[in-house]
Amino acid sequence: MTPLVFECEGSALVGALHKANGTTGVLFVTGGLQTRAGPHRLFTALAEHLKGAGISAMRFDRRGVGDSDGALLSYDESGPDIAAAVAAFKHASPHISKIVGLGLCDGASALLLAGTSTGLDAAILLNPWAMEDGEIFVPSTSALGARYLKRLLNRSAWRRIFNGEIDILQSIRNLFARSPSPSQSDARALPTRLSTAITNFPGP
Repeated sequence: MTPLVFECEGSALVGALHKANGTTGVLFVTGGLQTRAGPHRLFTALAEHLKGAGISAMRFDRRGVGDSDGALLSYDESGPDIAAAVAAFKHASPHISKIVGLGLCDGASALLLAGTSTGLDAAILLNPWAMEDGEIFVPSTSALGARYLKRLLNRSAWRRIFNGEIDILQSIRNLFARSPSPSQSDARALPTRLSTAITNFPGP
């Protein structure tokens, strides 16, 4: 592993390069504020695995996160950070002809929303973040029904009910709550932006 320091709009970003001889590279884009004991450790192991398979990999901290300088921006403002990381990746590994972005959660959404400005050739999206700030996810009625049926057949769940640990009325309200209709979902800004971004993304 080789440490990298590169610039993004006047801030110094820190990355880690796992260099291999193949012509394909993978750039990891993490989601939210993470610690190295969390997804970063997973990505370290994955990067080393890719290196062993002949695929270079690069991990980095965007502005305001981890070891990188600058003010913390939202994920949909991190396009310049991703583009700077791609440029640094190419500079450090000139033999690479294709770079794939791999994003987790809002890192996946950041990859999509940045689109063609990053210079990526393809994208792997892991659990893209698609809810607006303050929005609450409401599961479908069928999903809730299956969940509650499973709970009704569970002895420990009955003990919790008799001990007053489960709010029966709230559970019933949740079961019969209406899920958002497709027209309501389509009207939400972020899902629409992501759908458009997927359509416009130039690579697979």
